[in-house]
Amino acid sequence: IELVKNRKRKIYLYEELRTMASENSHTSDIDRILFHRTFPVDPRHNAKIFRERLADWARIKMKL
Repeated sequence: IELVKNRKRKIYLYEELRTMASENSHTSDIDRILFHRTFPVDPRHNAKIFRERLADWARIKMKL
């Protein structure tokens, strides 16, 4: 996914993802989509997403 700098493009992307999620029984319950500028990576494996840090970030965002 390219970085979205334009608010209209971000809204369009959000709406597209929500539509796609609603069309599949496995993802139809998704009611919120979060955008992170960069994925935190595990310092030992630079390509591996540091899921614990990402989960902490998402918890904070969900409370806002």
